[in-house]
Amino acid sequence: MRRIEKIVQYAGVLLVIAAILCNPVFLGYVFAPDKTITSLPLIAHILLWEIVFLLFGIFFYRKSGWAVLHMKQLFLSFFALFVLWAIFEITLRLTEQRIVVPLNAAYHYKYVPNTKIIHAIPDGKTFYKQTNSDGFVDTEFVGKSPIFLLGDSYAACFQAEDCVHEILEKELHVPVFNFGVGGYGILHELGILEEYKHLRPSLVLLFFLPQNDLLENERYLYAEKALFAQGNEKRGLRFFAWYREKMEKVLRNFLSISSRLKKQLHAEKTVENYEVYLNVYDSVWEKRWQAECEAVTAIARLTASLNATLVLITVTGSEQVYPSVWKELQDIYPVLQEHTYNLSKPNALMAECAEKLGISHLDLLPPFKRNPAMLHYPIDGHWNAKGQRFAAEKIVEFLTANNSRIFINSSVPPKRDE
Repeated sequence: MRRIEKIVQYAGVLLVIAAILCNPVFLGYVFAPDKTITSLPLIAHILLWEIVFLLFGIFFYRKSGWAVLHMKQLFLSFFALFVLWAIFEITLRLTEQRIVVPLNAAYHYKYVPNTKIIHAIPDGKTFYKQTNSDGFVDTEFVGKSPIFLLGDSYAACFQAEDCVHEILEKELHVPVFNFGVGGYGILHELGILEEYKHLRPSLVLLFFLPQNDLLENERYLYAEKALFAQGNEKRGLRFFAWYREKMEKVLRNFLSISSRLKKQLHAEKTVENYEVYLNVYDSVWEKRWQAECEAVTAIARLTASLNATLVLITVTGSEQVYPSVWKELQDIYPVLQEHTYNLSKPNALMAECAEKLGISHLDLLPPFKRNPAMLHYPIDGHWNAKGQRFAAEKIVEFLTANNSRIFINSSVPPKRDE
């Protein structure tokens, strides 16, 4: 009996050591998708697990005699927890909502076809979206001389009920095919246009988001977006992915009194994303802009070969529109205070690129800044319902004013499969 008590005490000591030394590394490299232990959610995870490990460790060390006497009950309790955990793990695997799937070398990935996707944003809202048989957030692609919408998560529109492509379709009476996928850059969109050019678009609307499009192109070239593929994004145990998600939700609710802490909780972007606003670029960013304009050039040439019109649309980051958001980001990332920034610089550079190519360019930043309404979610950063509608209105105004080659105000609305 004395020997068993010693073993229990040693187990308690090991738990204490694990809480002090191993737990941060374990959480950071196993549970965290970005493999860092500096974010607020992970700090909370580490604190929680350290408390659990310490309590059990101290209990086993101080109450080893009691633990030995009740060894059978403890064993049965742990076994029951293991069975429940196994059932829960199987349930999560069977009910998991798949988001993206690897496809081919042209654009790496897209959403799983014919799937209902449940998307919750940190601002407390949940949206339900349905993909079509091609794996995009839209109804079936039906109709002649459609408008193509190419873009990232702003075009995919998981954050609003009514989206730009739906509003455009109703206003212009032309089928609008939404090819937006979160995380896409211009090179991904070039692959999409090449793949679906047989649908013969009359107009191509190309979204450009300054905040991350240049880096998305770079990741595309190095195939890093394979990390988004189903089976890799949530590799390992689904239970811990579920636990991390629920833990962050609890933290968001707990910290709801502080918008700054909620923003820090949701700070998924790296500081490198915001270097696009630097007043002076280094050679790396100069090359990124060169690659960006070359990608736009390739899309312009392909569009012209289809006898279609290309309109380049620069969408807005919330930090560009609202000074308070940029100030909070500088507070969260103090390194952003060490340089000077011009938040409209990438918009001007993209306008220069469009002018050189002789293509139409719509910069949404000026009208968004003039609009007093809140058009972005405060934490998520994407357009809210008002933002989606306002963007669609400005696009319609631009297309009408510039006589774009579309069938505006046709008497017969397009027929689309619901």
